[in-house]
Amino acid sequence: MKKALYSLVVFTFLLTVGCSAGNIDVSKIEITEPTSYQPENTPDDIQPDNAAANGDGETDNTTETDSTPEIPYSEVPETAELGERVCDIQLVDGGHFYLTINKCEVFDSLNDAGYKYEDAYKLLLSPKFNLDPDTTELLKGFKMVKMYMTVENVDAVTCRLLVDESYGDYDFDLDALGNIPSGYKEYFSLDPEDPDDDSTIDKFHLEPGEKKNIIIGSLIDTRQVPLEEATFDTGHEDPYLNIPFTKINLNLGGDS
Repeated sequence: MKKALYSLVVFTFLLTVGCSAGNIDVSKIEITEPTSYQPENTPDDIQPDNAAANGDGETDNTTETDSTPEIPYSEVPETAELGERVCDIQLVDGGHFYLTINKCEVFDSLNDAGYKYEDAYKLLLSPKFNLDPDTTELLKGFKMVKMYMTVENVDAVTCRLLVDESYGDYDFDLDALGNIPSGYKEYFSLDPEDPDDDSTIDKFHLEPGEKKNIIIGSLIDTRQVPLEEATFDTGHEDPYLNIPFTKINLNLGGDS
C-alpha cells in the first residue's frame, strides 16, 4: 500500500513534467534503495531475505524491519557515446529498459531525410515557419536529426499505466524515452526491415525480453542547439524528483 501511494504521488508529478529527471553529481550512479521506478527484483542479483527462521520452521519477525534486501539497479551513466547501451529508467515503473543510439544523420531537407511533410507530427514543423513546401528545405537554421536506435525491454513495466488506462503493461511512452533538448520529435517508426510497424505518435509496444530497432526524426533549431553540442537526454533535471538520466553525445560536429 505504501509503495502504491508513493507511485501515485510520483506519477502526479510525471503528468506535469513528463518522466522527469534529477541532478547527477557523479559519473555513474547505482541505486540500491527500492523506489517506485526500481524493480521489485532482478533475475540474477536479488539477495535473499536475512530474516532468521526458528526451529519450528516459522519465520522470526523480530528482524523484519532490517530484512529488506538491497536491490541492485543497473548503472545510469551521466554521459555516454554513440553505440553505448544505457539503462533508461525514466519510462519505467520497475525493471530494466535499455537504449542504444547506433547512428545519427543530419539533413537540410525532408526529401534528403526520406520524409514527407504529411507524415510529420507537425509539432513545430510548418511551411509558414521553417519549411519551404516546394523544395522541402528546412529554413532559419533548422535541421532534421535522424537517430537510429535499439530499444530493449529486459523485464520492465511502463510508467504510464498508473495514469493512462489506454497503456498496457508494455506500452512505453515515446516522449519519456528522451529527446534532444529543445528538439521536437516529428517522425517515429520501426526499422523498415521490421514489417510489423505498430508505432504511434505516443507509444510503442515492447514485451519483456524483446528488442526493436526504431528511428526517430527530431527537428532542432541550431541557433539554440549547436550541432556540436547536441545530446540525446534520457531525462531532464527536475526540482521535485531526483531520477538519474544520461546525456548521449550525438557527435554531430559543427557543420551547419
